[in-house]
Amino acid sequence: MDFAIWFAGTITVPIYETSSASQVEWILVDSGARLVVVENAEKLELVRTVVGESALLVQGPVSLWCIDDDGDSPHLGGLTAVGRGVSDAELESQRSVAELGSVASMVYTSGTTGRPKGCQITHGNFALVAKNVIPFLPEVLAAGPSRTLMFLPLAHLLARGSVGLSDRWHNVRSYRQCEGVAR
Repeated sequence: MDFAIWFAGTITVPIYETSSASQVEWILVDSGARLVVVENAEKLELVRTVVGESALLVQGPVSLWCIDDDGDSPHLGGLTAVGRGVSDAELESQRSVAELGSVASMVYTSGTTGRPKGCQITHGNFALVAKNVIPFLPEVLAAGPSRTLMFLPLAHLLARGSVGLSDRWHNVRSYRQCEGVAR
């Protein structure tokens, strides 16, 4: 998701799967998110409830999309139809805006000492993480195809960076967590 969102010239704001409704509300309000992508119908319902009940979300409507297609929810595949009117030139214009100093992602703290705080992560920050992680993981990143079990949530900065790093050297397939590992 990160790369597709960045290609469109926008910023990602990951939210942990375990975030409470009040944390989700705060992150949506504070970040000014206009489009929300969730994994499944359960999370979609949580966000719909938060958006519907929030007096703080005054910046306009929020578009909601769901990765899982349950036949009932606005499926992420529908973005294809929405984007048909966007020209290649417009997409290239958006894509080429980002520089190393441009904000790539807004990552929120856990909120254990108050409201979660948004930390701006630049494209350069991701590049520097990659540069510093590569020497420590040669068997995963540079030795060719390999399998790695990562149990960090994909909202975690290191997890997101690692997926991007892996894709740099070889074809990566992301799998859903095994039921036993997820629990």
